[in-house]
Amino acid sequence: MKLAKKLAAVALVVVMIFLLGACSNETEDILDISTVNIGIITKGDVEDDDYSSVHFDAFRTAYEFSGAGGSQITKEQNVSPADVNAMEYAMTDLVERGCRIVVGTHQGYYSELLKYAQQEDNQNIFFAAIADYNQPEPAEENMVAVVIKKYESEYLEGVMAGMSSKSGKIGYVSDKTYYELDNADINAFLLGAKSVNSSASVSLVITDNVKDGIDKVIAAGCDVIYSRNYTVNEETGEKFFTVPDSLNKAMTLNKVDGEKEFISGSVVNLDYIYTQIIDDTVNDKFADLNERTWGIKDGAVDVAPAADTAVKNAVDALKDRFNKGEDVIGMTLEQLNASYLDGVSEI
Repeated sequence: MKLAKKLAAVALVVVMIFLLGACSNETEDILDISTVNIGIITKGDVEDDDYSSVHFDAFRTAYEFSGAGGSQITKEQNVSPADVNAMEYAMTDLVERGCRIVVGTHQGYYSELLKYAQQEDNQNIFFAAIADYNQPEPAEENMVAVVIKKYESEYLEGVMAGMSSKSGKIGYVSDKTYYELDNADINAFLLGAKSVNSSASVSLVITDNVKDGIDKVIAAGCDVIYSRNYTVNEETGEKFFTVPDSLNKAMTLNKVDGEKEFISGSVVNLDYIYTQIIDDTVNDKFADLNERTWGIKDGAVDVAPAADTAVKNAVDALKDRFNKGEDVIGMTLEQLNASYLDGVSEI
């Protein structure tokens, strides 16, 4: 299976582009970006929900950067992947509006988009779906599955955690309301930590209350924590960690001994991903997306260390190896995505 086509995602989530005129039935071999119409489906409200807004804002930025001008983006919001009727309504509406490409920003949409891509009447519509590591690569020429190789950046975060931890006890708090954790991510994180600290272990908490999760791993003796999208105590407004200006808010690695501060940010570069997809599809190169991969080498994922020089140098050296195409992690995706490795314990 080509990872290029399965691409991942962060959080993530991700893909989109073109459609000829909002309500036009006319087809062209090469679409005009100034008139293209795209349908995008989100699980939440793009004005309120973090996951939905991050993806929609990144897509809109990439779309405008590509010269979309006054073209139309048709949103279908608050569509639960588990709600078959809501999905059917959203898909029917987008098709009837003349959308030439339909983008699903959650991996739960994959099967529904695949069903519509296979229908004979929809062969002139392109479908793009975020897919998790286990979903198959679609054989249809008018559909691409996007898997973001976030496990590569997780490996680097693990290296930073292992080098920064004095005890070797590392906490990993995953916000299930924002991101669905894959085994490959946590296993890659552990392998990164063990590569620089053989005694490293990871205490995993999957929660819908990140502050409680952080408190839990601190109580377990962890001195470095990987947490997601958490900067402020929602109840009191008190900042739980100090955030350096240089770091992205999204995914963060935290140090808790002494000052509670962020020491890195893990980045999913959605602007880059969406721009590449738009450029390829609008220029009648949709099939080229099958040859793309979305990892460190491609600029789709990255880490932003705010740590000491030794840690930063170690991370930069590993990035160079990824960029050269080396097998840095030492396990296949299939192996990474199996059960938790020894050293990961869910608490």
